[in-house]
Amino acid sequence: MSCHDRGDVSRMTAEVGTLARIPKWFFAAYHLIAPAVDDVDAFLEKVLRELPVQNLDGFEWGFSDVEDLTHEGDRYVFGYLYKSKPDSDRRRIDKDARKTRTEPLEDELVARAAFFIRPDQHVMAFHPKGEVISPERFGDLFKRFVQEASDIGFVSVYFNLISETRDILRAIRSFQRVERLDIRLVLPNPRLTPRYRMIRDEIAQVGAHEYRQRFDAQKQGSLNIGDDTWAHRSIEMASDGFGVARLVGTGEDGTRATASTEEHPATVDAPDAEPENKQSVLMVLAAKFRSILSRGGNDEIQDKPK
Repeated sequence: MSCHDRGDVSRMTAEVGTLARIPKWFFAAYHLIAPAVDDVDAFLEKVLRELPVQNLDGFEWGFSDVEDLTHEGDRYVFGYLYKSKPDSDRRRIDKDARKTRTEPLEDELVARAAFFIRPDQHVMAFHPKGEVISPERFGDLFKRFVQEASDIGFVSVYFNLISETRDILRAIRSFQRVERLDIRLVLPNPRLTPRYRMIRDEIAQVGAHEYRQRFDAQKQGSLNIGDDTWAHRSIEMASDGFGVARLVGTGEDGTRATASTEEHPATVDAPDAEPENKQSVLMVLAAKFRSILSRGGNDEIQDKPK
């Protein structure tokens, strides 16, 4: 890692706290609902390429440099979510007059967060930029811009960070007692890992899109999360980016303890993606994409030739 990279990591740590102490690139799953749209993926890509400039709090936001990339036969959509100042001032030295002068500067870039979307699986990797475009800010704006871009009626976007399943399960195993488990799930789209097929089918059977469940242990008892229970599979589904799972109980030292899939985001350390190196950055990220998509015995991904 270069000195510049180390400095970038240090600044990010100070700005976004706990999440910044782990590698730079985050992964997320999204679910787009647009009943009046025949092809939601085509609709999303049209938004990314044609969204008008969005004005928020005196700044301009939007998507830029959107293009298709291919890696090992898989198609990705690359681009940036950017923030810019429509007008600002730039200082310069007038050498003849030996004075400092101020000149107007249009469209000054404040920050931009690169992203790679794999549209066939509705997953993405993105690179936050401190507090300006934090992981939460990126997700909120991505949802907002896509939802508000429609002139054809109701559009809804669900955007959830993908978690490291092993980390959340390790945290759960450290509990002496699990008192409560709160689950919120949305239907996976289009992915369907066999491990949570039954959950998806039961939600769909009642015509629901979102599912919420709370499990409370018996008095002085503990919830049995197990390895192949509804609760365990629900946690796996949430960690795949299709919801959130939160637990409350007693930790190893006997004190109050909590755990959440939101606390264990899946990340990869990779350089920032500039236009000239985006393909090489994708080579680093692609292995993590494949690892995520192969969770839970997803044969369609595992058996796909490279």
